[in-house]
Amino acid sequence: MDLRTKTALEFDKITGLLAEKCVTDAARQQALALEPEQNLTLLEKKLRQTADAAEMIRAAGLPPLAVTDG
Repeated sequence: MDLRTKTALEFDKITGLLAEKCVTDAARQQALALEPEQNLTLLEKKLRQTADAAEMIRAAGLPPLAVTDG
């Protein structure tokens, strides 16, 4: 995706907000490195995975997560 489109979408603000929610440095780095998905098939797959994970959290609660770095 070109810089003009990413700027119009304020994609840097989105990834910044996501990075603020991350518990580990590695997760923060991954959040800040995200790029918009341009492959529709892959995007739909990722959206289904996200919906499935959200449903699991609603049904069973958050899984226990151990923080391994600062």
